[in-house]
Amino acid sequence: MNFLLIARVSGSSMLPTLKSGQRALFWPVKNANHSLLGKVVLISRINSSGARDFYQIKRVKEYKEGKFFVTGDNADFSTDSREFGWIESDEIVGKLLFEFKIGRAHV
Repeated sequence: MNFLLIARVSGSSMLPTLKSGQRALFWPVKNANHSLLGKVVLISRINSSGARDFYQIKRVKEYKEGKFFVTGDNADFSTDSREFGWIESDEIVGKLLFEFKIGRAHV
């Protein structure tokens, strides 16, 4: 059984797509692949000890040899693959289904 993931947007890295304070609903991803190109995803960074550090919302820009290059839509205010490099497929934990606007869901 797959459980949907809900994340609260924090910061301006995904403007104008997502605004700080919004909630976003993600479908869990298993075996991430090239079909995520151009999609907004929830990533969970894995630290050097193998623990999941923190979550970020980013867009998949490139896919090569099983790895992903992710960026924020607001590049000037985003910490992303330009700083931390390519991410592994198991660091992508969800694909955006829709975001909640004030008082309604937006698909």
